[in-house]
Amino acid sequence: MSLTLTLAPHLSSALQESTAPNISVVKLSNRVHLLTVARKGTTHTSNIAVYGIDISEGMLEVARERVLGSGLAERVELQCGDATALPFAPEFFDAVFMSFTLELFDTPEIPVVLRECRRALKVGGRLCIVAMSRQGKERLMVKLYEWAHRKIPGYVDCRPIYVGEAIEQAGFQVVEVINNSIWGLPVEIVKAEKPNGKE
Repeated sequence: MSLTLTLAPHLSSALQESTAPNISVVKLSNRVHLLTVARKGTTHTSNIAVYGIDISEGMLEVARERVLGSGLAERVELQCGDATALPFAPEFFDAVFMSFTLELFDTPEIPVVLRECRRALKVGGRLCIVAMSRQGKERLMVKLYEWAHRKIPGYVDCRPIYVGEAIEQAGFQVVEVINNSIWGLPVEIVKAEKPNGKE
């Protein structure tokens, strides 16, 4: 299963729904799909800027090498930063994209990360999150994965979470939820919007 092919249509539709002539997108964690974000964005506007944020300098270096070899370096800016305190002004971005990143954070940090995403998004801006899901009936693969996460967290560093619920609790309006799976683990692709109103 190609995760890039699976995610690309959802990323494309989120970008298409923006009417802004200049689009700024932030991708939290550069481990996957950073260049997919940049490439898909160029099909909808010539004025897209993609910002990649990662807390790991090592992963940033890997991302820099990929960006330089992609021909998209003029569209992509990489920064070392913490998603719990994004180094950007309020209402800076038109879209925020996270893929298998939110579930890496400790449970108390998840609402903090989502509040930062909401702060950095413009009103009407889009949030697209792909994450392993805890929603629905119990599955054997979920139980095994959670067991491995408890026993060997250094190797299994994430776990399924309640994706849509966390996004709604952070003050976003959920627009679409798509259920998928990878290796027998449930995955949610959630698209949401920052509504009008106070932070």
